[in-house]
Amino acid sequence: MAFGLPILGCVLMLSIVAFAQDVGAVRKAAERGDSSAQGQLGAIYYVGKLVPQDYAEAVKWFRKAAEQGSTPAQSILGLMYLGGQGVPQDYAEAVKWYRKAAEQGEAMAQNNLGIMYDKGQGVPQDYAKAVKWYRKAAEQGHALAQSNLGVAFQLGQGVPQDYREAVKWYRKAAEQGEAMAQNNLGVMYDKGQGVPQDYAEAVKWFRKAAEQGDAEAQCNLGVMYDKGQGVPQDYAEAHMWFNLASARVAGADHEKYVKARDEVASKMTAQQIAEAQRRASQWKPLPAK
Repeated sequence: MAFGLPILGCVLMLSIVAFAQDVGAVRKAAERGDSSAQGQLGAIYYVGKLVPQDYAEAVKWFRKAAEQGSTPAQSILGLMYLGGQGVPQDYAEAVKWYRKAAEQGEAMAQNNLGIMYDKGQGVPQDYAKAVKWYRKAAEQGHALAQSNLGVAFQLGQGVPQDYREAVKWYRKAAEQGEAMAQNNLGVMYDKGQGVPQDYAEAVKWFRKAAEQGDAEAQCNLGVMYDKGQGVPQDYAEAHMWFNLASARVAGADHEKYVKARDEVASKMTAQQIAEAQRRASQWKPLPAK
């Protein structure tokens, strides 16, 4: 159920780098003050595809573009301050750059600014302000923001608790392939919150997230196979999903998933366990869908 964390904009930066064939030409344009070229050069240094990876140099060029009002550069600069990449980690600076981009309507920055208010990083914790920024990004179709807004409605943080609204926003994000939302939508169907209880529908959404490698969804899918809810009972399949989930996480969650796997193993024959392990060894994640 945890909200979606900021990502370091790698997809955006890779798409920028894809257009760069001549680093020298990009550098010349950047040095002339072209903000688009500055952002592109920052992305090239961040990804390290055409030059040695250098986060400090990436920050230098993103900052130049950001100071000229480039919203992608402002957003990515915020992410680099958040992660301490090329600069000392500084939540207040992250918030500063997110806000500049968010106020210009940049959806990724709006979502990430919402997360900063949600977690109280660089700003006092304020769920209502988090919801404000999530909603702005969600209404632009930003899947992570839609998922985060669903969490806010499910928990009643910053808004009155409303399971139907939670389902609405989870579904929008889930249909875009956002794994956390798919898992959370599965939970709503499993519990009958905001929708009629429907184990088969819960399994459908757990599976979509589990097949992307979401550990919580993998565990939830394992539970459904263990109990035979929404699917025929299948201990080998349950064992496989618990096993996969345990391999993706550490700490308390790892221990929880291992315990679930071992409990279902106690109901299995040696042959069934071997089959479950074979399935797990052959499993590969699928693209978002």
